[in-house]
Amino acid sequence: MQPTPTTLVELALIAFGAAFGALMFSLVIGRRRARQLAQLTDRLARATDGTAQPDRPRYPDRVLRTSVERLTARIADVEVLARTDQLTRLINRPACLEVLAGEIERANRYGRPLAVALIDIDHFKRVNDTHGHAVGDDVLRHVAEVLRTTIRAVDTLGRYGGEEFLLVMPETDAVGGLASAEHLRRAVGRTAFVAPDADHKVRIKVSIHAGVAPGEGTASFHIDQ
Repeated sequence: MQPTPTTLVELALIAFGAAFGALMFSLVIGRRRARQLAQLTDRLARATDGTAQPDRPRYPDRVLRTSVERLTARIADVEVLARTDQLTRLINRPACLEVLAGEIERANRYGRPLAVALIDIDHFKRVNDTHGHAVGDDVLRHVAEVLRTTIRAVDTLGRYGGEEFLLVMPETDAVGGLASAEHLRRAVGRTAFVAPDADHKVRIKVSIHAGVAPGEGTASFHIDQ
């Protein structure tokens, strides 16, 4: 049993020893977490270049694991925001072009058909001039939702810019592309849009310019109402 300290000097030495011990413990734990973080960084780097192992890395330290999970979620959220058009919630123009480039490369490599359609809202400026830009935004969201719920699951739809939408249809020849374009045109035409400041329904029309390649050759067509 240790003797009870009786002087201020002894008390100060004990307090200093406890503080120094806590500091050293923190340094050891900090270095261990730093090493784990460095190892994690190497694993993430290998995952980026495709050399990572299929099993997910495990983090023995709970604090480090929680931090990594939060960081991963934040990065995923930022990537989604960077690819999303905030008005229509479709993918944006850069993401459209990225998808299109990948599908063109795949179609050329395997000689498979690929249909691409540019969908344009007719007389959109008139809607803005008559009802205002807020209603114009509502029209864009309306058309985006109609198109999104009409296309196939394998197709990719995005907002190309302004009142234009880009639709990428893999494994689709000229006949299929023409049928899909006509189906979309009719779907938009059948769905009425009611402007908030109007007592009547506003009929929305779209024109579709589409092309197919390579497959059996290159073809293009245009559909409007």
